[in-house]
Amino acid sequence: MSTSTPSRTQTRFGTVTRVSPGGAARPSKQQQQQRRVSGANAGTAAKVKSYAELKRAEQAVVEENQQLKALVRKLTDDIEALRGDDRVQELEREKQRLAEWGQQCQTRCSEIEFSAEERHIHDREAFEKQLQEMRDRVEQSDTALDACRDALERHGINAISLEGMSAPIEGDDGDDDATVISDGILDDLAASETMAERILAELTLMSRADAPPSRSRTPSPSSSIGAADVFFSPLRSVS
Repeated sequence: MSTSTPSRTQTRFGTVTRVSPGGAARPSKQQQQQRRVSGANAGTAAKVKSYAELKRAEQAVVEENQQLKALVRKLTDDIEALRGDDRVQELEREKQRLAEWGQQCQTRCSEIEFSAEERHIHDREAFEKQLQEMRDRVEQSDTALDACRDALERHGINAISLEGMSAPIEGDDGDDDATVISDGILDDLAASETMAERILAELTLMSRADAPPSRSRTPSPSSSIGAADVFFSPLRSVS
């Protein structure tokens, strides 16, 4: 029995299978209908399966996207926390720098106060030394004036006689020895009084204005008295 291979021909309406005589019989219409239904069912099932897979894939993508968003938020929070920690550390460092700067300022202020106190003590000692020197000069001037008065009194000379000796005599040129001596004595007395008054004035000004401000000052004995109270002036007695 001979067999023939069916041939397929492409037409405008699709593929047509031809069976040569003696070959297998063509399928019946019922069989063809069943094949169509089976093919349609298979296509529908494939489509349903593909849709379900797409939905599952979409859901997976959505979940993954949500996870990524959550991860991004977590990373953002972590970054902000790190920034906050960095800011806190920076503030701590700034606080430490300010504390060190404050300590340096306090140390410098202490050094300045110590230097100012030393300078104040030095100036006060110098002032007291200068004041004592001027008092010694006043005492020396007072002693010299007392010696001059004693010498004059021992020789019986007073202010009135000195004025008389220094007065010009009619018919005399005024160049005798007595006149010269009296003039010299009067000049020395006047110079001594002037120097004493100047020293006392300087002492008064220094004791009132030039004393250190932090020192508790007491009135100096020489600041409340004048030159007339220190020694007797024969010139004032006749003026």
